[in-house]
Amino acid sequence: KTIDSFMTSLFKSCAVDFGYDPDFDILMNNEEILSYSFELFLKEIRDGSKRAKEFEGLIELLEEMKGGNSSYNWEPDRDIFKKWRDLYRQTSSKAKEIILGKNFEVKRKEIEEKLYVSMDNIKRFLDSLDPQFLNGRFRYGDFKTIIEKRDSTAFLKKDRKEPPVKSTIPQDIFMKASSLWQEFQSLLSQYVQYYSLTYYQPYAERFKDFFDELEQIKLREGLLFIEDINKKLVSYLNSSVIPDIYFRLGEKIFHFLIDEFQDTSPLQWKNLLPLIENALSTGGSLFIVGDTKQAIYGFRGADYRIMKRLEAEKVFPSAELIKRELDTNYRCGGVILTLAESLFKEIIPSIEEYRYAAELSGLLNYNQKALPEKENRGYVEIKDLKGDKTKEYLWTLIEDLRGRGYNYRDIAILSFKNDHVVMLSEWLNEHKLSFISYSSLDVRKRKVTSEILYLLRFLDSPLDDFSFCVFLQGEIYKNFLTKKGLAEKEVNVHIQHFLLKNRGTTRLYKSFEREFPELWKDHFERLFKLAGYLPLYDFLSMIGTTFRLYECMPDEEATFLKIFELARFFEKNGFGNIRDFIEFMTGPGEDESIWDISLPADIDAIKLMTLHKSKGLEFPVTILYLTSRMNNKKSSMLPRETDDGILLMKLTKELGEKNEELMRIYSDLGINEKTATLNLLYVGITRAKEELYVILDEKNGEGDTKTTKRRASESFPDNIFARLDK
Repeated sequence: KTIDSFMTSLFKSCAVDFGYDPDFDILMNNEEILSYSFELFLKEIRDGSKRAKEFEGLIELLEEMKGGNSSYNWEPDRDIFKKWRDLYRQTSSKAKEIILGKNFEVKRKEIEEKLYVSMDNIKRFLDSLDPQFLNGRFRYGDFKTIIEKRDSTAFLKKDRKEPPVKSTIPQDIFMKASSLWQEFQSLLSQYVQYYSLTYYQPYAERFKDFFDELEQIKLREGLLFIEDINKKLVSYLNSSVIPDIYFRLGEKIFHFLIDEFQDTSPLQWKNLLPLIENALSTGGSLFIVGDTKQAIYGFRGADYRIMKRLEAEKVFPSAELIKRELDTNYRCGGVILTLAESLFKEIIPSIEEYRYAAELSGLLNYNQKALPEKENRGYVEIKDLKGDKTKEYLWTLIEDLRGRGYNYRDIAILSFKNDHVVMLSEWLNEHKLSFISYSSLDVRKRKVTSEILYLLRFLDSPLDDFSFCVFLQGEIYKNFLTKKGLAEKEVNVHIQHFLLKNRGTTRLYKSFEREFPELWKDHFERLFKLAGYLPLYDFLSMIGTTFRLYECMPDEEATFLKIFELARFFEKNGFGNIRDFIEFMTGPGEDESIWDISLPADIDAIKLMTLHKSKGLEFPVTILYLTSRMNNKKSSMLPRETDDGILLMKLTKELGEKNEELMRIYSDLGINEKTATLNLLYVGITRAKEELYVILDEKNGEGDTKTTKRRASESFPDNIFARLDK
């Protein structure tokens, strides 16, 4: 089972200790409760009230976060909700909660006053000097303006590292100026640190109020979110309670096997640690499988460094550490592996800004060889193109592959972003090429899935007229009635006429039962009576049989199979409630791949997907689409976990340049981002079994289709691939 579902089993075994009934239901999707809590929170806002003034300041802050150049925000409440929802999900993967550092504001103001004094001292001293002693590039006249206007934000706008005097002036004057300048720099560094800690303080305070409101609602309604479980267990699990937990579970676990360990989060590992220590101390074992080179889920809270530490340190004194490296690649031809080695072992080490990031995940020193029969096989081609030439090359390439005997289904096109997948889909469609976009294979996005969920909503709550109405007008019921012998036109007329006639009626199903007694009896009555009594999977099977889903909509067979598979998965994890299943199906999962629809192997279509989706898959031919700008602009707001709790910090490169600690944090984030990017690239390259094509699409550069002049930090793909022998 997944780590989270395993932790749910543990939590259920000791639920009473936390004040919960052992039969409690876990809310798989928290979107609805978050929204409800937010609406209740907004009701407290009255014109002229303290909370209204606080929100006005919050809206101004959010506008500033956007850069202050956005169009007028007509619905700031929705904007605030989205940001709070995202922040809640970010912090839910951490052990601690957001804390308020109110004393930081006091410290910031104290240092601000000292800065004004320091600047005034520097200005007075410089005024007393011969003008020829002054550094011409230092504009100390700015100091006068800042002091007069009390404009503390001006401290942050310019780089003030250069001293105000020339180094060639008399030594005593230079030493005095240097002393004053060092004092100013020290105060500026302190000010920037407290500015970083206080900038989002209004945001943190309002979020904390919202969070407290949410916790009260959860307590009142007896709700528990799936992410609450790990956070509650982290302070509960220790060596002394493990025997009691095993007693309640009715079994003791001696052996742990954890797959894809590089994707484990710190919170998950903290909970597993005492269980594993207990197993090892009583003769058990821990077997871990993972590849830090494929750690690509850091944005979800995963931390590959946990695995790196386990490899390097003796974390468990009671057990012997045995490491084995799987040095054979069973997928790729030798030529493709040679490209990967040239890239990650020869070129990356020569690029300073990426060398350390690659070293962290093991990309610089791994050993991997092809099978003997594949050692000299494979083909690699790298093209640096631009605009329409990229599209034309792609079309020509696919035609060539087809001409050499490859089917469409043998080809996969991978990219960093969903936006690229959409654009590539348009290109293939333009040339009338057969393809399947994996972004459309999310079962939650299929129309028939929503129709089944609307039916379940109605059957779970018969007063939900809207859901019943949607199902009656959906494709499933129309196709079903058509199969029963009614022409599609007649079906539409009957349904539409009935709904128009009863549009003001409550309990729509009762009107339907009176007007269409046979349809109600044959199609809905049995489902209506058994909702909530049958196991979920059996109930869905009855829906499938009643409406002859596979017969009426054969093109959606894979979708229906996936829904049933998810129902089985849902039940195996200890859940069975219809309402919870609806919430589960309409929300995010701990692993996005669980929503992917399995396609029959004989569908002859090119596969389009992001690199994240491609992990674990393989294709005879892989086309890797890259652009010079692959990373999104990151928010300056950083939830940073400390010993005391989570602090919301403002973090930018400009602030880091004025404070060493902030620069260290900023650099660490940059390294983590670079490591994830390189790991994604490694995943993309090693999906190909026989042929690999790397397309570098220069969308913003100038010049011909060869390498263009760009800064290395903006043109990562060219900077690396342009050095390879194409």
